[in-house]
Amino acid sequence: MSEPILEIQNISKNYGKLKALNNLSFSVNKGDIYGILGPNGSGKTTILSIISDILKANSGNFIWHLNSLNYRKNIGTLIETPNFYHYLTVEQNLKIVVAIKEVHISEITKVLKLVKLDNRKNSLFRDLSLGLKQRLALASALVGNPTVIVLDEPTNGLDPEGIAEFREIIIEQAKLGKTIIIASHVLDEIEKVCTNVAILKKGTLIKTGKVNELLSTKEKVIISSTNIENTFNFLVQSGITEYIKIINSDIELILQNDFDTEKLNEYLFKNNIILSKLDIIKTSLESQFLEIIK
Repeated sequence: MSEPILEIQNISKNYGKLKALNNLSFSVNKGDIYGILGPNGSGKTTILSIISDILKANSGNFIWHLNSLNYRKNIGTLIETPNFYHYLTVEQNLKIVVAIKEVHISEITKVLKLVKLDNRKNSLFRDLSLGLKQRLALASALVGNPTVIVLDEPTNGLDPEGIAEFREIIIEQAKLGKTIIIASHVLDEIEKVCTNVAILKKGTLIKTGKVNELLSTKEKVIISSTNIENTFNFLVQSGITEYIKIINSDIELILQNDFDTEKLNEYLFKNNIILSKLDIIKTSLESQFLEIIK
């Protein structure tokens, strides 16, 4: 049974007349890699800042279910632009993080190796590329072996190799039983890494659920026959569809993994249902996302 680690309850946040979050509610379960997906200006950074105690909400509240009086020490965060002392080295900046989190200095070596920044520990922060600064921010979030990791646009500035390495780090951390919350506007990042997703638009929750259910690249099939109602009822009872819906005089459906359109046509024919139409629509993640946020 799923156990919530974070509950967000009716949170609203205004910046003057601008409503950044509008009565937002959803929950994150222990062990989730939870994506918060939405275009720029949808409120992703705002909600992460609120649950990280950087901002205060105008109304609503959130609850962390962490077994600690000082629960903040169990949360590692990377919010917005990495912010470190420009005149200090990578290692010196992490020494400050270690002191604040009150953990052993050996954590520095561990996290730098994890994000593949150990060969740049003596480099000044100001001399790092944006991608390397992002790696340092991730290292900082991992200091102290937190239970929860909160990341805002974590692959910003990373090259394709860096993005792939970031994915590996996140998946490995999840295997250790950690809960990871990632805000991003990049569909591919959410689809490849996350187990669950909340989709936001202008501060409002549009949809929430499992990634493989909300964002699927499976083909949609459009069929038609002389008796739509009978065909629809027959397919519902057959259990061969993941999704099925009547649209005007057609039936739109997504087939189960072990079924394709050839098997579908043959199956219906054997049961005395003759199709007058059978079309395949290939849907991209992008088109589905745009359809969801319309």
